[in-house]
Amino acid sequence: MFQMRNPNNNDSPWRLLGWFGVAGMNVAICVVIGYFLGKWLSEWLGGGPIWSAVGALTGLVVGVVNIVYFIKKLTEETDG
Repeated sequence: MFQMRNPNNNDSPWRLLGWFGVAGMNVAICVVIGYFLGKWLSEWLGGGPIWSAVGALTGLVVGVVNIVYFIKKLTEETDG
């Protein structure tokens, strides 16, 4: 009469919360790495603090692109 839906492991709200945590940490780590690479580049080239800002912004862009790729791959897994 009534059939229970098969629970799928991908439907867990905790799993989704974990993915959001991973995405946030990914961006944060990329920004910090970019900042320190910019700071190192600033010392190496003798420039001002602008290199730290450029490094942090580059890290932000890399982190966001990485998240877009990650979400694309995640949605491909759940579609099939």
